[in-house]
Amino acid sequence: MVSLARSERKAARFVRGAKDIDLDDLYDHLENLRDYVHELSQNVGKSASRQYGRARAYTSEAAQEAENS
Repeated sequence: MVSLARSERKAARFVRGAKDIDLDDLYDHLENLRDYVHELSQNVGKSASRQYGRARAYTSEAAQEAENS
């Protein structure tokens, strides 16, 4: 899973190195960042989906128990 601290370090390295960069390198960096953000958003979506599934299962169980009581 991708962490916020890692993304901050990557962004800081990019900004520090941006002074001596040519356009091709800049486009490569932007593409890498775009891919990274895409990966990050996919991981967040998967995590949210799992959390939603767990919450739904928990509320289903609680509702069943309430009906049976």
